[in-house]
Amino acid sequence: MKRTAEQIREAIAPLREELRAVEAAEARKQGEAMVGRCFKYHNSYSGPGERWWLYVNVTKVDGDGHLNAFAFQTDIRGKSEIETQHYVSACSLGEGSGYLPIKASEFNAAWRRLSQKIATAKP
Repeated sequence: MKRTAEQIREAIAPLREELRAVEAAEARKQGEAMVGRCFKYHNSYSGPGERWWLYVNVTKVDGDGHLNAFAFQTDIRGKSEIETQHYVSACSLGEGSGYLPIKASEFNAAWRRLSQKIATAKP
């Protein structure tokens, strides 16, 4: 007797849940290794135009393995953005992603420059 699509969905539901749990555990393990690491990314508004650096410091990993980071950038127009809840995946920070690993000292120096710029800005 042939099973219906619903019967098949019910049969594989426990396996899907098990797979989700295993993938989340693997992502958490990979993500935990990223916490505390700093990166920079040569950002742009697409195309071959001018570029600027987006700085990222991974601050924590959630239960599903998603990374949370502190990130900031100042674009070519002078617009500065600071994100305290910047979500990024571990694979997007990996080799060949465009994100370059940097030392915390480089991240902190860039942050101090932006902080100083904000502190001295006039409304």
